[in-house]
Amino acid sequence: YRISNEQGQWLQAFPKAELVNRKEFILNYCRNKSVLHIGFADAPFTKERMDQKLLLHTQLKTVTSFLYGIDTDAHAVVLYKTETGDTNAAAVALQDVQDTAALNCELVLAGEVLEHVPDPVAFINTSTNVIKAGQELLVTVPNYTSLDSIAATLNTTESVHEDHHWYFSPYTLLRKFDKTQWELKQFAFGVYGDKLPNPVQQQFPATGDCIIAVFKRK
Repeated sequence: YRISNEQGQWLQAFPKAELVNRKEFILNYCRNKSVLHIGFADAPFTKERMDQKLLLHTQLKTVTSFLYGIDTDAHAVVLYKTETGDTNAAAVALQDVQDTAALNCELVLAGEVLEHVPDPVAFINTSTNVIKAGQELLVTVPNYTSLDSIAATLNTTESVHEDHHWYFSPYTLLRKFDKTQWELKQFAFGVYGDKLPNPVQQQFPATGDCIIAVFKRK
C-alpha cells in the first residue's frame, strides 16, 4: 500500500546485495588476514559450541594469519583459554584492548554484536575512535525483514532473542555509520548455520536471516 499512496515517499531502496551463507562469507573474507574478533566467546554457549566444534572463533583460527579475541564475559574467556590453551584472548571491551598486535589488525569482526548492546551508536563511536584509517570492520546483525520475522509476525509473535535490544534493517544499520568516517565496501544478506537459502530467500534476498556489511575506516 505504501507504494501507491502518499506514504510511498518513505520507501528506502535496499543496496544491491546477494544472498550468502554467513559463516562462509566471514571465513572467506577473513582468510589470510589479521583479525580482532569482538564477542568471540559466544557466551553463554561457549562450552556447547566448542564441544560441537561450532565455535566460529576456532574455525577462524584455521584461516586467519593472526587472530585475537575479546569478550566482556570473563567466565567465557577463561573457559575458552583453559579448553584451548589459546592466549590471544582477553576479557575486555574494545576501548580497553592493550595488545598492540590486536589493535593493528587489518580487520575487526563484530558478528551478531550490535543487537546485544544497549547503545549501538556508542559502540560504533568507540569503534570509530579505536579503528584506524585503512582498517576494516565487518558487521553482521539479524535482519528485521527476514523470512522468519515475517512468518512470526503473521502468527502474532516476534522472532527475537530475549537478550536483544534492537531490530536492524539495511537502512537503519547503514545510517548509524558516519559516511565521513566510514566507507561501505560490501553489503549482503546472509543465512545462518550450514543451510542453503530456500526458494523464497533465493528469489528475495532481503528475506535472508541476517545483514552483512563491511566498512573501511577513512
